[in-house]
Amino acid sequence: MAYGFGSLWIAGRTLERISAVTMRHVSTVKGVDFNPDVAAGLGSVWLADDTRHEIVRVDPARGVVARRYELGGAPFGVAVGAGAAWAASDDGTVARIDPLRERIEVIEVGGAPRSLDVSGRSVWVSVD
Repeated sequence: MAYGFGSLWIAGRTLERISAVTMRHVSTVKGVDFNPDVAAGLGSVWLADDTRHEIVRVDPARGVVARRYELGGAPFGVAVGAGAAWAASDDGTVARIDPLRERIEVIEVGGAPRSLDVSGRSVWVSVD
């Protein structure tokens, strides 16, 4: 679950948008048929699709999948901050996705990264 754009975004086998004010269902995003990690920020909702090795970018205003970013490994964690979306993949990398330039930078960290968080300008990664 993530909070952003006045809503709670609950990821399961679908992506559900719930009003943070009324706690009522607002919408279901089509094209999300996997059980992802979810983060919100930088004008989008971001999902880690470990089955297709992608990060999925959702436009919260339209409630649709806006873009898919292919990765080398299966992403298990996604976070937003420091001007980018970040994905931890089981191939030993962290992907930095620049949403303005639509570029992906791959950073080797080793092991099997599972989750990450952004605090200020630092990105923290847990590795198995």
